[in-house]
Amino acid sequence: MIEWMDKNDPRKLFLKPQENVYFTEAWPIDKVRGKFFQIVKNKVLKRDIWKLIPQATSTDLDLTKEDAWIPETDKLLYEMNVTLKGNVLLYPKWPNTDYFLTLPKPGYSPNPADDTLRYLGCFDQDDIPFTGEGGILKIYTVKDLDPIRLTLYNDSIQAEKAVVRFMINICEITEIAKPPVFRKIQHRKELVF
Repeated sequence: MIEWMDKNDPRKLFLKPQENVYFTEAWPIDKVRGKFFQIVKNKVLKRDIWKLIPQATSTDLDLTKEDAWIPETDKLLYEMNVTLKGNVLLYPKWPNTDYFLTLPKPGYSPNPADDTLRYLGCFDQDDIPFTGEGGILKIYTVKDLDPIRLTLYNDSIQAEKAVVRFMINICEITEIAKPPVFRKIQHRKELVF
């Protein structure tokens, strides 16, 4: 799903062949919910997307199947490390209209247009630096997952160029019995209050 990871978190490293994953019971996709898989093979590719964003405006990056962000087969898992360069704020949304990071109090959702709520639930280039020296935003996608949206907001007094770097680990997976060691992939429902 979507998760921020500190620079020292071992899960920042990509999954490799012979490693195992477990999709928790909260996943909405029947084909993976509560199941264990082993990575058969993988390949990593880099995809940079840049946007020139006028002052006090936002633009969206939609991670959809049509744009090759969500696998088209049950045998693939995409593991993405996302970093950012540019003086902008990045808000993850999933499904693509709901802010991923909110406070459990009604009315406390991110809102780039509101001075009080603008910095709630967002990441900047210091949180997920392009250099990879800090934290990362980790996103997992499987077939039939609802699209994810990354909203970029320019909080500056001038136009800003933003570059979002995706390091994408494309993993071929096969279902297995419960192994002794595995990485747990949680769903949004488990990470939000």
